[in-house]
Amino acid sequence: MLKDRIDASFRKAYRWKLTCTQYNFNDMLFDVDSKLFACSKSELHCLHHMLPLRCSSSQMTLRPRGHSYDVPRVVYDLTKRSFILQSLYEQKSVLL
Repeated sequence: MLKDRIDASFRKAYRWKLTCTQYNFNDMLFDVDSKLFACSKSELHCLHHMLPLRCSSSQMTLRPRGHSYDVPRVVYDLTKRSFILQSLYEQKSVLL
C-alpha cells in the first residue's frame, strides 16, 4: 500500500518533468537488497555471521545458484520476510 503511494509519487514526478527517468520502487528496492547481500558475503561484514552455513561439497547440486549457501526451508511467514532469507531466495530465483 505504501509502495503504491511511493510509485504514484514517482509517476507524478516523471509526468511533471521533475525527473528524466521514471523510477519504480520495487526495482530500486531489489537493487539495494542485491548490493547489500553482495556486501554481506564478505567475511568482514557485520551481517556475514547470519548467513547459513555453506553447502558441503558432498551434496548433489542440481542447478547453479548465485551463492554457495544452504537455502533453508521456510515455514513461518515472519521468517520468510527476513532480509537474509529473502535475499537467498531472490538470488536463487534470478538464475532460474
